[in-house]
Amino acid sequence: MRPGPPPDPIAYRRASGIERSGPARDARPLALSHRGSTLPELLTTLAVFVILTLLAVAAMGPTISGNRAYAAQSEIAASLALARSEAERRGVPVGVSATAPSVSGNEFGGGWFVFVDENNNGSFDSGETVVRTHESLPSNSATLASPTTTILFNPMGFAIPAGTSTITVCPIGSIHKGYAIAVQPNGLADVNPDAAC
Repeated sequence: MRPGPPPDPIAYRRASGIERSGPARDARPLALSHRGSTLPELLTTLAVFVILTLLAVAAMGPTISGNRAYAAQSEIAASLALARSEAERRGVPVGVSATAPSVSGNEFGGGWFVFVDENNNGSFDSGETVVRTHESLPSNSATLASPTTTILFNPMGFAIPAGTSTITVCPIGSIHKGYAIAVQPNGLADVNPDAAC
C-alpha cells in the first residue's frame, strides 16, 4: 500500500485546536455590533457645528467690512486718476462728480462718473462726454463722504479750484478707521489708511 500524501500541517493544527483560524468571532449579530449614531448624537453634533459657524462668521464681519471699504477707496481713487490723466490728454477740464449727492455723509455712495467739462463751467451739463461711470455702492459696503460733490482737474492736471478736496471712505460696522483720499492742489491724490470715521 502506498503511503498517502503527507498531512497538511496547517490543517492538522487547526483540527487539533493548536492554532485558531483567526480572531475570536463576536456572537452578536452584525447589525448590532456595527450600529450607527443615534438621533440625539446627530442633533448635538449639528448644534455644535452651527454654533461654531456663527462664531466664525461674526469674527469675519469686521474683516469683510474692511475689505469692502478698501475696494471702494481703490475704485474712487482710480476714477480720480483717470479724470486727471484725461484732462491732460484732452486739454480741457475733466472732473469726477457724484451721481446722487443728496445723501449727506455719503455723497459719492450713490455712484459717480468721470465727465469732460467741455464748456468749462465747472459742472456736468447735458450733452457733455461721460468717460466712465460707477454704479452706486451696496448699502452694506461703505460710505463715501465729501464736502464737495465734483472734483475737477485742469489741462495741466491741477485741481480746480486750487485747494485740497477730501473724500472719506468709511466701512459699515464697528470699525472706526477708514480711508481719507485727499486731492492736493497739484492734482495728486494721497490716501490716508487711518482716517477717523
